[in-house]
Amino acid sequence: MPNSLVSVSTALKNPEFLNAVTLIASDIASCRFKNFPPYIKILDIPNNLISSYNFWQSAYAQLLLTGNSYLLISRDKNNLPIKLEQIPTSQVQINLSDDSQELTYTINFDDNRHNIEVPSSEMIHLRLMCTGEGDNALNRFVGVSPLESLANTLRVTDNSDRLTLKQLEKAILPSNIITLPIQTNSKVKDEVRNEFEAQYTGDNAGSTIVMDNSATLSQLQINADVAKFLNAIDADAGRIATAFGIPASYLSPNKSDNQSNVSQIQSLYVNSLTRYIDPIVSELRMKLQLPTLELDINQAIDRDGSQLINNIAKLTAGQTPVLTQQQALNLLTKRGVFTEDELKI
Repeated sequence: MPNSLVSVSTALKNPEFLNAVTLIASDIASCRFKNFPPYIKILDIPNNLISSYNFWQSAYAQLLLTGNSYLLISRDKNNLPIKLEQIPTSQVQINLSDDSQELTYTINFDDNRHNIEVPSSEMIHLRLMCTGEGDNALNRFVGVSPLESLANTLRVTDNSDRLTLKQLEKAILPSNIITLPIQTNSKVKDEVRNEFEAQYTGDNAGSTIVMDNSATLSQLQINADVAKFLNAIDADAGRIATAFGIPASYLSPNKSDNQSNVSQIQSLYVNSLTRYIDPIVSELRMKLQLPTLELDINQAIDRDGSQLINNIAKLTAGQTPVLTQQQALNLLTKRGVFTEDELKI
């Protein structure tokens, strides 16, 4: 299996990259599964050691970071799936048969189970784009992470951060300068400094400074080049947003998108989520044999129901509304915007 060009631990130290992974994984984990009987428990409660939300958030984060996420299926005596176990990518080896007709997975457990080999039907393998590039035939079955396209960007950011820290260290100078009219030794200088700080720092900070003719007070300003470094700290947010296919403003408040319309930006983000949701749903449909399974994205993009309210308002307006008042109330109640008790008079 190919190795990422940048380690995950290194990438997660970048705030924009961490923000992108957390944003996408959390929003998809907020989506609700639909049309999945009789496997209600395995998707709503996939594992008894961790909550459903955290389980799926972790699985999706692994998918974004490595391009692959492995979920081992456990079955009961009736061969029905009852539990999913997330397997770290470092513990999974993919095996392709000589005739390229069968795929198996060797799992190197770090507990008393040691090594086991399972068929493809018992492993939910979530993967992003499989390019099939290279001489290794397994590349047709292994996903590619956006992290690989950000190798140079993250290296540049790391070097830029180190240079910025060096500049800041050199720029940390005393803010005040007291000039004495005579040549003095270090002892006198220490006495003048200590007396000045005792009078105008601590509880006296901000009070009026009074100087006599024997000394003058001036202040140092931070170098303009250092300020430029500080303004460029989030310069790579745009590239990271591009790699993940989301609007840059979702990662950095200082970044502006070409679209000034908030709804257009949100629509772009929703469309971006589908590129991650579709391979997830497709794999679950195949391995759990649920051809009508869906992920309801509304919970992730419209948590307070404001978009639904706006859409219903348009459909109930005018002389010939598409929806009746009762139909509108039913939709709002079904989505949880209002409860039945709140609608009672």
